[in-house]
Amino acid sequence: MSTDTSIQDALSTEFFEPSSNTCLAQGDILYTQVLSDQIRELGGGNLAESVYPYFFANYKLCVVLNATCDLVTGGGRKKKVDCVQLVALSPLSATLEQFVKRYADKGHEFKLIDDRAYSNLTDEFRRIVDGQHKTRYFLPEIPGIPFDSPWTARLDVIVSIRYEYPAAFMAAQTGHKIRDQRASKLAENTSALFNRIALDDVRDVLEDASVYKNWIEEHLICFCRPISSSVFSEIIPLLQSACRGMEGPERDHKILEIIEKHPHESKTPLAESVLAFIEQQAKKHLGNASAASQFMAKIDRDALNKLLLKK
Repeated sequence: MSTDTSIQDALSTEFFEPSSNTCLAQGDILYTQVLSDQIRELGGGNLAESVYPYFFANYKLCVVLNATCDLVTGGGRKKKVDCVQLVALSPLSATLEQFVKRYADKGHEFKLIDDRAYSNLTDEFRRIVDGQHKTRYFLPEIPGIPFDSPWTARLDVIVSIRYEYPAAFMAAQTGHKIRDQRASKLAENTSALFNRIALDDVRDVLEDASVYKNWIEEHLICFCRPISSSVFSEIIPLLQSACRGMEGPERDHKILEIIEKHPHESKTPLAESVLAFIEQQAKKHLGNASAASQFMAKIDRDALNKLLLKK
């Protein structure tokens, strides 16, 4: 399991299944804008403007939290709930950007982070992807929808929508739902039920510890580069002074130049960071690990490092 495609397929199979076309269910993934439009067209008012403007303006997807048995309608059956609870989904990149900013502190504007803070950041990210975080719940890329991104459920952003128009909720379905046990874990994350549900972590789904480690680092490397804590406090003031007023490639080059001149130990050297990204893209576009390995073997590491630092 070494290609991006195989990882995505494994995670999608573990997390998602098709939604029902006859009844709303716990774990159903909905398009927020479609839901708002449908409720308005059915006479339920404009939720996006008058009730939850922040929710509908900022989140494209949401997940149903209510138990499925409470949502069944039709056949003369009375509804058991007056409102449907929805939790917002946010792109994983937005979540990581927020956490990186907190951990990297002054290094954030230069995409740098000291190695101790990077270790803490990595631990928090692992808690998210393994379903152990208090306010975030990881979901992989959802197949067949127009948003190409892993997601996190924002457990601190939940709204209640009156269940007066079941057809509006059905029309907003993406066609995918979170598998039952994972949907229960998401819905009951603060209760005893959460603690009793034993599911495979992402680490277990990916099977290989090195694949899991690389998968974690590939997501983080886009946002920050770890450098030694012993020199982090020295480099940041130098960068703030030297890069003042600079933008774009000129600023990026100055950052690299200062880091290169300052002796330090880095868990992820510059060339290694770029190589990790190149390898990720090679696996994605070449389709198999063998072809990607052959491609990576042709790269001159020393030449790459010199090129990155070339004026």
